Amino acid sequence: MYLASAEFHLSDTFWAAAGTIVALLIGIVTVWVTLRAASPKRAVLYWTGDITPLLNTRADLPRLKVSLEPRSRKRRWRPRNRELEFPHSVNVLLTSRGRDDIAPAAFGGRPLCLDIGAPIVEFLKIKTTPDDRQIPRVRADGAKLLVEPVLIGRRETITFSLLVDGPSPRISPPEQSLINVDIHPWDPASENAVLRRTLTIIAAIMAIVALAYFWRGVALFLNAL
Repeated sequence: MYLASAEFHLSDTFWAAAGTIVALLIGIVTVWVTLRAASPKRAVLYWTGDITPLLNTRADLPRLKVSLEPRSRKRRWRPRNRELEFPHSVNVLLTSRGRDDIAPAAFGGRPLCLDIGAPIVEFLKIKTTPDDRQIPRVRADGAKLLVEPVLIGRRETITFSLLVDGPSPRISPPEQSLINVDIHPWDPASENAVLRRTLTIIAAIMAIVALAYFWRGVALFLNAL
């Protein structure tokens, strides 16, 4: 029985079939890489990160109030001591995917519009990753976050920290307004899960190949005895 197993591992048919499968996999990967290089895709992914209510909602606790004052005389248009009914701190992330930068021309001369689902009261902070990239100019129109045309580098992420006033802030799917650039929702948890599954599959394939060569070596050794 053991000799039969050794003969199977040593048979030309077995290793010819294994070589064919490996060559087929290499061919599929080569075609996939070639097609991606021939038609590079650019995309902007959006995601609502941390959404933090700033007031308690428990009935047994006293109702707190949040008010806002202008920081300078230039902002007299904002009511003094404006009371916020449902204040939330919201982080909105935009991240670039693809092998090329997204040029300002891709905006088509108009801002990218993201509806947050609650009126924007203030921009608390805007940062980029890497931090040496240009900070985009932004403005608010009610619940709409308007991002003016800007160079978004490859694999760059822009984080907008906002103060909004609404019971359930949430980004609505935006209009596909960028030229030759797809706009999709982003879920980092799902992306990490896909990456883990892919790495697991690759590791399993490598383990199977290594095991096959190990048994081939064992068979060769036993056959030589």
